[in-house]
Amino acid sequence: MTVGESGLGKSTFLNTLFQTDICEATIPLIEHTGVTIQSITCALEEDGVRMLLTVTDTPGFGDRCDRTNDLKPILQYIDDQYSAYFEIESGMEKRQPSNQHDTRVHLCFYFIAPHGHHLKELDIVALQALSSHVSVIPLIAKADTLTHQERAAFKEKVSMDLKENNIRVYPSDYPDKNRSDLPSECALPFCVIGSSDMMMVDGKQVRGREYSWGTVHVENPAHSDFFTLRSMLMDHLLHELGDVTHNVHYSSYRTKRLRKELRQSRPDSLLPCDDDYDARLTTLRSDLLSEMASKEDKITQEYLEKVKAAETRLYSWEQELTRKKLQLDEELHHQHSLLEQTRLMLDQEDNYNNQWKIKSKHNHH
Repeated sequence: MTVGESGLGKSTFLNTLFQTDICEATIPLIEHTGVTIQSITCALEEDGVRMLLTVTDTPGFGDRCDRTNDLKPILQYIDDQYSAYFEIESGMEKRQPSNQHDTRVHLCFYFIAPHGHHLKELDIVALQALSSHVSVIPLIAKADTLTHQERAAFKEKVSMDLKENNIRVYPSDYPDKNRSDLPSECALPFCVIGSSDMMMVDGKQVRGREYSWGTVHVENPAHSDFFTLRSMLMDHLLHELGDVTHNVHYSSYRTKRLRKELRQSRPDSLLPCDDDYDARLTTLRSDLLSEMASKEDKITQEYLEKVKAAETRLYSWEQELTRKKLQLDEELHHQHSLLEQTRLMLDQEDNYNNQWKIKSKHNHH
């Protein structure tokens, strides 16, 4: 998901990140009617790994004078995806989550305008709300409008604002003991550039921007943090995004929803002063959580069984290929032996013929 004011290059950035044109740039309208949610799903392949990617844009955010309600449709969309997954997971729909395309939002890029001295109030409020629902990576847009000194100073100020306002950002505020150490360059926020233009640099086609004063190469670390960001995501974090979403944000949503349903399920005839109320409520909560844990264990076990079955099939195929290779090697060796025997026989026959010719010639004389 991308969130940010219009004109910050969100669509171009995504096209650059995934190295394909999956988003069309939207032209801001003069009359803003509010925030809309636009999603597109496409199949991508990265280093031989195919993935189904859903990109969600939020045009209209921050474009009106009254921005009070700009966050509501965005947060509602995120929660709606959690709700759909919850209904499947809890058996309200006769499907298994593992068999369905996961529509939950796993990552939100929040775009910050590259001007000013600190985060704007809108940015602080939006980041606080979004970070409680989804993993957020803040990006300073259009890094090519800043000098090296301005970039460093603005990044430091934004970083201070994030800490002072207790805004949780990904991945620095999501420790994972299984995660490999990230490069020191992966310090948030990132200053990025996007471009749909291709140009030749050192004999290679690269994305960049050409100005009267020179050329900006998108993946040049001296020009922006784009290369560092892409490497961090693709090489270190891509596999864990789903786990963070499920174990942190979706888990929080599910807990709140279960508590709400528990409160709503309280009998009208049960008075607040009923001594048995707390005990019954605790038992009901425990039963529901136990049921959810059991279903999670069942899904995990089914997944492990499928993996084990796939590994068994692969092992059988490997054994069969090894057997066929040995058989072919043996046949090849046999054919080679026959060929060698034939060659020896022909050599012997040639020797015999030569000797006979010499002997015949000698007798003739």
